[in-house]
Amino acid sequence: MANQFGGFAEVTLPQVWHTLNRTLGYLKEHSPQMLERIANAYGCYNLLLALPTGCRFHGQLYYPYNLPFYEGLEELDSSLVLAFSGQYKSAIQHLRFFLELAYLGLYMIKPIDETWVQKWLIGEEKTPAVTHILSEIEKENRVKVLCSLAVINLRTECYKVYDELSKYVHTRGYFALGTSIRGSNFPMLNLGALKTWANLLHSVVRVIAMGMIARFPQGLQRLPLYDKFGFADAPRGGFLEPFEVDEVERVFEYDLLSRLRQFSDLHHGEVLIAKWERLQQVPNLSLEALKLSLDKWWAVMKLADRGNVPNKTWYASVVTPNTTEESDRLGNAETPEDFVKVATQIVRQMNAGDESILAQAYTINLLQQKGLPIYKP
Repeated sequence: MANQFGGFAEVTLPQVWHTLNRTLGYLKEHSPQMLERIANAYGCYNLLLALPTGCRFHGQLYYPYNLPFYEGLEELDSSLVLAFSGQYKSAIQHLRFFLELAYLGLYMIKPIDETWVQKWLIGEEKTPAVTHILSEIEKENRVKVLCSLAVINLRTECYKVYDELSKYVHTRGYFALGTSIRGSNFPMLNLGALKTWANLLHSVVRVIAMGMIARFPQGLQRLPLYDKFGFADAPRGGFLEPFEVDEVERVFEYDLLSRLRQFSDLHHGEVLIAKWERLQQVPNLSLEALKLSLDKWWAVMKLADRGNVPNKTWYASVVTPNTTEESDRLGNAETPEDFVKVATQIVRQMNAGDESILAQAYTINLLQQKGLPIYKP
């Protein structure tokens, strides 16, 4: 048995590393269009995470609904690692997990009964089936309006992608075998399989984005909050900068996008339109004022308590204002617009991390209140 594992460690693992580097090199040198398609989908979902940030239920901040969204991001990251390593079947399986979690988040954010959410968090309630989640989401008025205006059926669109992914989860036929997909019995770059995975990734993010816009119509409204209020004092969550909306819109075909914009224009008013005209009158900050506001924001982030979740290690996989090339890009920004574009990437990632920690902390507190163990052996 030890010899068999030795063969895995000596042959398979180096092959995985070799395939990962070869895949990235191939995309950069020979298929920049596919690389851009992958990057657009990944970037879109990360931006969509800003929409539910800081939502309020009954006047109180309520974080547990965020957990499925961030757990979904974990599955998305896993899918990318596996696909770049030549493990295409597993990569596609993680796309289904990603889709399930994102729509679970949309289901939980309705909001549904917080007692149910608490029972789900401690394992006393089962995760609803995707068919149930979709049927419940379909009942929401804004989803009905979106489907009418966009001439789509969100439930059908989502389930079509879900069913395609399920072929690989349940190994539905010869072509869903891992060795068949990549054409070998060991990890290696297979261009056809990589393209299949990239197209499925795009389809998954597209239907998630449709659900997010149905729930948060203001997501396509191009609200330049950071330009006007800086990074420490701007309202947190629920809105995207104009250049961020451009990135989200890249996952949609032109005809659908035009109808989604129409829906957004008609239905963002409940959260935004009362302040829209007043906001437009606020002058943009100068470059110097923006730099000072980012310093202020970063000082607050460094002092933020990371002890809310005991025995956990949180690594900020984000380029901070103090390190690497992002620091140079910030320092070399010649206009407020350039500075905001670079700084916003940093702020979004760190704020998203905070939301995840708050959701974890809520759950830990809930477990402690009920006298349940925080960690299973």
